[in-house]
Amino acid sequence: MKATFYFVLSLSFSFFCYGQNFPEKFEDNSKFGVKYLGKIILPAVYNDIITYPLVVAIKGDERTIYDNKMSLLYKNSEILTYVFLDEYEKIQILTKDRRLVSYDEHGLISDTLKLNPNESIDNKSKQFES
Repeated sequence: MKATFYFVLSLSFSFFCYGQNFPEKFEDNSKFGVKYLGKIILPAVYNDIITYPLVVAIKGDERTIYDNKMSLLYKNSEILTYVFLDEYEKIQILTKDRRLVSYDEHGLISDTLKLNPNESIDNKSKQFES
């Protein structure tokens, strides 16, 4: 009975770990592409690809940003700039229409306090009062 329990537990853990499919970067002839769910989604024609927390495909001066299910979020023509926060755990994107959006691996961050949980709004306002 105990062996059955451990078998079911390990099987459940395996499904949990392997059930979370994230895009994978691959290299071919010194160029990079993306595989998702075992299929090539972006061919190996990019100079670099970042796959976490979002997929950023870089080709020359062009950047294209996808979510972690490979749905297109922003084309190069829509992006003014972007920056990674918290050691690549989050990304902030400034669009050309001056919208600032923030993402983590779960998607769009609507609670801006999650961007820097170590500082409260009160601490930031005190910095500006000095």
